[in-house]
Amino acid sequence: MARRFSFSPRITVFSAISLSGFIFLGFWQLDREVEKERLIVEESEQYSAAASLLSELDSNPRAGIRVRLHGNFDPEVVLLLDNRVLDGKVGFEVHQLFNDKSGLSALVNRGFVQMGRTRSDPPLIPELPVGEVHLEGRVHFPSEPYLLPADNLPYETFPVIVQYPDVARLAGLLVDKTLVPFIVRSAENAPGALPRFWPATVMLPEKHRAYAVQWFAMAFAVALAWLAVSYPRIPKNDTNG
Repeated sequence: MARRFSFSPRITVFSAISLSGFIFLGFWQLDREVEKERLIVEESEQYSAAASLLSELDSNPRAGIRVRLHGNFDPEVVLLLDNRVLDGKVGFEVHQLFNDKSGLSALVNRGFVQMGRTRSDPPLIPELPVGEVHLEGRVHFPSEPYLLPADNLPYETFPVIVQYPDVARLAGLLVDKTLVPFIVRSAENAPGALPRFWPATVMLPEKHRAYAVQWFAMAFAVALAWLAVSYPRIPKNDTNG
């Protein structure tokens, strides 16, 4: 059965927009794959590199760098990062002040604790190690969310439940401390460490490649659909054929 070209402006415009959009998303996923591969290589290099002392880091170190601390946890200054989930349990991430022997202080993320029966019940935080400790962790810069005024209350008493561990605000409160402008995520075997799940990357490069294939497949399907609509079959009894 013969076919004849039949041009439809609406279908053509819609198909062109969809086709270009799917192709763009496919190449974007391929770019994300390359970026994730680079991040994994950098993470591997950071794991193999020696840990630096807290005093050896500059004011804006690269996220993920290993760092060593030697000093004491402050038993009073604790920020509880809200809305954390681990193994299906709701709770907080415990951020505790650590005073390094260098004279610097750092906010250390010890890990996860489960919430009490209600929000008014304080969570049970395991006791800190006694005396001076050697602690290793990694530099972390948390993403700052959009906060409503009610979520941005001053730190008056500790422990305090927060939506974001604001290091700058805490530094302004602890005027007798020199607080570094980042958080240290403690290693799993560090003194005072709690359960945690901090994957280096949420999505592996292979996943981005699979998404790219899906977007390109959808672009191909759109092209085939446009061809099928634009070149309909001509019935045998069509005298104009």
